[in-house]
Amino acid sequence: KGEPMAIFKTYTLSLNDKASLRIDLQAWRGRAFTQEELNRFDLKNVLGHWCMVNVIQKPVGDKIYSNVASLAPVPQVVKSSGLPDGHNKLDIFNISEPDMKLFETFGKNIKFKIENSPEWKARVGTGLEEHKEWLDAYDGRTNNDLDDKDDLPF
Repeated sequence: KGEPMAIFKTYTLSLNDKASLRIDLQAWRGRAFTQEELNRFDLKNVLGHWCMVNVIQKPVGDKIYSNVASLAPVPQVVKSSGLPDGHNKLDIFNISEPDMKLFETFGKNIKFKIENSPEWKARVGTGLEEHKEWLDAYDGRTNNDLDDKDDLPF
């Protein structure tokens, strides 16, 4: 239809060796993280940066589902011809400091995922105190030392 489309992949906020987030970020940047890079990594720094997305279609019954299979860097030849401006507003939702105006713009499926996460339940006081320590550990993480020699922000 000529309109922008969206595709999603859900990640656990983990940069463990086997975590999907780390695997996809490393594929995008074309190299593994060093320990120092992992220590200072901040996910918000990828907002607004382009990547190539490999999508696989999988038939299930009478429906066809499209799933993100992998990420890759944008080839230089594509970059040199100019990348288009993004269509959607760039935002990041942080459960430790939730922006409820932003939350209200989400569709019901995203809201459901957030509201049923252990982090959200701990935040709103549903008795899952074992997650409070984890939430507090991620409050205020920043990445002020980006490597200027790379196009990618991580």
